[in-house]
Amino acid sequence: MARMTKSSPTIMIGMPLFEGWEHVGRTLESIKRQSYQNFRVVISVDGGDERSYAACRGYLSDPRFEIVLQRERLFWEGNINWLAAQLREDYFCYWQHDDHCDETYLQKLIAHAVLNPHATSIYCDMQLYGTMDRLIQLPSTTGFALQRVLAQIDHFDPAVIRCLIRSDAMRAALPIKMVFTWAMDLARLGELHRVPELLYFRHIRADSLTYTLLERPPEVMWQASMDWALGLMKSAYPLIQQQESCRLFALAAHSLINRLVHRK
Repeated sequence: MARMTKSSPTIMIGMPLFEGWEHVGRTLESIKRQSYQNFRVVISVDGGDERSYAACRGYLSDPRFEIVLQRERLFWEGNINWLAAQLREDYFCYWQHDDHCDETYLQKLIAHAVLNPHATSIYCDMQLYGTMDRLIQLPSTTGFALQRVLAQIDHFDPAVIRCLIRSDAMRAALPIKMVFTWAMDLARLGELHRVPELLYFRHIRADSLTYTLLERPPEVMWQASMDWALGLMKSAYPLIQQQESCRLFALAAHSLINRLVHRK
């Protein structure tokens, strides 16, 4: 177990939870077994989900664990923003309720973060399992801010947000509307660094957002597409010269049509 000192960086682990009572126990055990222990866990149970709340209640004996039952349905976006508003630590760590990690996960990410203060996002290799079997080894995103933002169009992966995020960058990225624009904001604010070790195991289920996203109503999908395009403009526009604004708009429109609409 890593030795904690008064100067050890603090981490808030934010977990949005809805209808995850079958899986959350294993995830919380994975957190408790972390060798780096200077963290606080805030679990936000969405939509009055009493069953998931009950599955977490036994962990309240550990003073580092907090559970809040949201009576109204916030959905993922509202829930992650609510969690981010509770941040008072040095780092934010988004931890999905059905994912688990190697016991050295936090320790190795925080060690890299301390040595690389210019990185806003520190992530590791990720193994997908369940209904999908794939190893994700996402290279670091460095270079100039505009290069980093534009790289998220072609190379976005959830690893860059399921990770350790500096608190100042997390606050600057709010409000979060979708994972894609969240990644763009983090890239604008600093480098995205890979720790080249397999430490994260992401559970993909038949009812995961990966599969159910395209089942949303058309008007919801169109709004999400527009949020993506506006997010690109928000992150990239301050980084370009005025005469290039039309080219940026054309890039956003081209990507929106060819990447999102054609893929429905």
